[in-house]
Amino acid sequence: MKGIASALRVAPESLIDVPAATAREALELIFRIDEEFGLKPKELGGELVLAIDPSSKKAPKLAQALKAWLAQIDSEKSGEITAEQLAEWKAKFGA
Repeated sequence: MKGIASALRVAPESLIDVPAATAREALELIFRIDEEFGLKPKELGGELVLAIDPSSKKAPKLAQALKAWLAQIDSEKSGEITAEQLAEWKAKFGA
């Protein structure tokens, strides 16, 4: 699998099918992300959001990655890039 991932220029983990078709499966994924990166539920202005716990060791890396994603989303919304270019950017991560 590492060879295929290398040839495709993606992380090996991105080739693993991770089901998230139900709320339970999505919650299981969020639990795993929480354990590694400190992603926690939080109420913000009456809305439920997921927030990064800054005390988590890997929180800065996740924050940086999410900022890059947000910048891509903002670029697509402003017309700087197309929806296809956003999809291509996400595909680099196996999305």
